[in-house]
Amino acid sequence: MSPGAEALWQVPYSYIEARDGGATMATKQLNTSVDSSLYERLDRLATRTGRSRSHYAAEFIERGLNDLEDHYLLKDSLQEFYATDEESIAHEDVDWDALGR
Repeated sequence: MSPGAEALWQVPYSYIEARDGGATMATKQLNTSVDSSLYERLDRLATRTGRSRSHYAAEFIERGLNDLEDHYLLKDSLQEFYATDEESIAHEDVDWDALGR
């Protein structure tokens, strides 16, 4: 691959046996372009650990998606709170012991 060229990685479409409990789950193929330096880093990680690039790409997507879902849930909840005009309590005024912490 020439320097600066975009690289492609694929998450294969297949049915795989999940490691947790043996449940069968369907996977779908996803093609995307990444900067060549990211591709090379991903390739080095996969080579060093003996796992596939697709394995790590899927793991990164899942982690990132979890973070984004949490971010937008929090953002929406905060906007909803502001819209209610309810009073808030300053962090330092919370009685954490009374809450069981």
